[in-house]
Amino acid sequence: DGPAAPALAVSSRAGEPLPMVLTVRYAGCAPTRLRPVADAAGLVALPAPPAEEVHVYELTVQIEAAVQSADRWGATSSEGDAPPRPPPASLRLCGLVLPPRSVPLPPPTEALRLLAFGDSITEGVLCRTRSKSDEGGDLGCNSVSSAWAWLLAQSLGADATVVSFGRQGWTVAGNGGAPAFCESWRSLCAGAARFGGAAGGAAS
Repeated sequence: DGPAAPALAVSSRAGEPLPMVLTVRYAGCAPTRLRPVADAAGLVALPAPPAEEVHVYELTVQIEAAVQSADRWGATSSEGDAPPRPPPASLRLCGLVLPPRSVPLPPPTEALRLLAFGDSITEGVLCRTRSKSDEGGDLGCNSVSSAWAWLLAQSLGADATVVSFGRQGWTVAGNGGAPAFCESWRSLCAGAARFGGAAGGAAS
């Protein structure tokens, strides 16, 4: 036996909502916004796939919005060669749990790839609603899939990776603890290199 719908296996405290919203979509269906909360088994339940005669589904999960004030950068470890501690506001995936008798297939890939860096405009701040006084704050009014980088990738037929922190500039630190762009562009988070080699480093 197993779950009737897919689930994400994550590393987070059970019952504690992560400071973000995910968008879950099946190809050809409207997306669902989901606040990830792990259960006692470390699983975040996803919506069930649509009922169709052909049971081949393309599932996409992305971080749609995050709380701007939450720590999204983290800190390097103070214990010598110990690995860096991931940011508290991060989605740490450990696996994907599928319904019984499901068979995973290689995901489709596009010929083009887009890597976009930016600030709040790229992150989609206030793209969903125009006021943070609306219910949900950052999670209710922000939407990365409504911002220019994601829409550009869709129009080009490209796979997109969007890296953005509100307020961040070339020499200005961003929300969530992110250093200035010239110091952070090579890193996924504190102590973790994006492209291999050393993390951080000035842009030339």
